Amino acid sequence: MTPRTRLIAVLGTLSLGCGGGSIGSAGGPFTTSVNGSVRLNDLSSAQAIQICNDVNAANTATLKPTHCAKDSHANALFAANQYLQDNPTATDASLQAECSQVLTVNEGYTCSDVAICDATTIASNSPYCTATVADIVKCINENDAITRNLLAATPDCETVTMSSVSAYSAPGGPLSTYNVISMSASCYRLDDCNGIFTLSTPPPGS
Repeated sequence: MTPRTRLIAVLGTLSLGCGGGSIGSAGGPFTTSVNGSVRLNDLSSAQAIQICNDVNAANTATLKPTHCAKDSHANALFAANQYLQDNPTATDASLQAECSQVLTVNEGYTCSDVAICDATTIASNSPYCTATVADIVKCINENDAITRNLLAATPDCETVTMSSVSAYSAPGGPLSTYNVISMSASCYRLDDCNGIFTLSTPPPGS
């Protein structure tokens, strides 16, 4: 199986699960000058523009690049483990080569946004939307913390070994622990709101 073929199989297998709000910290790189207590339905036009500018800027500057790096490296380690399952006598050097090849392919793909805000719709939600600005901040930063935890626990391709590859993908290992999305109360409240997309909410138009 070529690295490209293996990557396609990996991307079809490596899907996000659901995690509780206890994984990671609510603090993180995303902040906004809009008061956290303001409900999305009560945002002024200026506040809606500000929160969305802040969300979209953070997505471009830090959130998306970190998530893309996590996906690329985690998929490469998962692919190396699949290679090991297909080749039980594989050497550390061959696993490192497989991991590096898949990582190169991964990094050539376009990565999806992880937080999008639309100022034209976020302040015109139905009464079912009870989320506040603080919920947006908390949900985004919870998911970013999970992303950073997995990235930090993912070995570099140049240093992987048979044991580290197996441990990474094993039940209870880094991949199963952190390949999740936050399902905290803040993220749950955003499900009923339009104009804001995070990893924990339905994509725009769904």
